Amino acid sequence: MPNNQNLIQFKKGESGNLKGRPKGVKNRGTIIRDIFNSITQLDSFQFNDLKSKFPNIKEEISIEYLMTLIQVDKAIFKGDTKAYKVLMDSIYGTPIRQLDLEIRNKELEIEEQNNQPEQFDISELSVLELRILLKAFNGSEEDKEELRKEYEELNKS
Repeated sequence: MPNNQNLIQFKKGESGNLKGRPKGVKNRGTIIRDIFNSITQLDSFQFNDLKSKFPNIKEEISIEYLMTLIQVDKAIFKGDTKAYKVLMDSIYGTPIRQLDLEIRNKELEIEEQNNQPEQFDISELSVLELRILLKAFNGSEEDKEELRKEYEELNKS
């Protein structure tokens, strides 16, 4: 089991993962960015189609800009809801799933119910039960003794 005594600091320039990615090899994000930056022109048909819908675009645009334009084109002009969702998620972030929200609301509702004192409905009590209850709260010791007797009689019936 590791502890602070057997932790060894690597020397500067020394790797802890000797079989890791070799020096000079690009990671996937860098490769994708390089590809995005290398494509800057559309064929005339594609460009004219986009230019008719988005008059402010220039002939030389990045692929990232182009892909975003294509998503906007799909969402607005072709009614593609998936493209719309991609754009909304890009702008506002991915929304919390509705199910998660409903579950959390239910948990909060149950928690609130558990924290509230139990309600007692006195309208369901008989006249005798109400008399007994009043004596229990307001009566003297003699009244409480009488109350016990009345209660025992009530339970026998």
